[in-house]
Amino acid sequence: FTKEFYPRTNKPKFFSSEVICTSDTLEQRAIIKMNEPLRFMGYTIYQASWGSIPTENGMRDYSVLAISKNPAEQTPLISCIIISVGLLIHFTQKLFRYIRTSQ
Repeated sequence: FTKEFYPRTNKPKFFSSEVICTSDTLEQRAIIKMNEPLRFMGYTIYQASWGSIPTENGMRDYSVLAISKNPAEQTPLISCIIISVGLLIHFTQKLFRYIRTSQ
C-alpha cells in the first residue's frame, strides 16, 4: 500500500495497492489506484479505504478493498456500437442518394 497527501493537509492526493489476483489457471499482479479499479474475471475491485495499525516496528498501512460484479457492465459499450453502426448506415444511404441526384 502506498499513499501520498496534499502538502500540509490530511487530504489524500494518491493511494494505491499492489495485489495478486489468482484463479485456477491465471495469476495476475496488478496495481489498484485511486479512481482506477481493477477488472478481473468479471469482477471490479475498488480500493475503498485505508488505515494504519500499530506494530512492533511502528505504524503499518493497510488497504480495504471492495468487490462488485455488474453483469450489465458492457451494456454501454454495446449500445455505443449499435448506435455507431446505425449512424454509419444512415449517413452512407444519404451519401449514395446525394451522389445519385447530383449526376
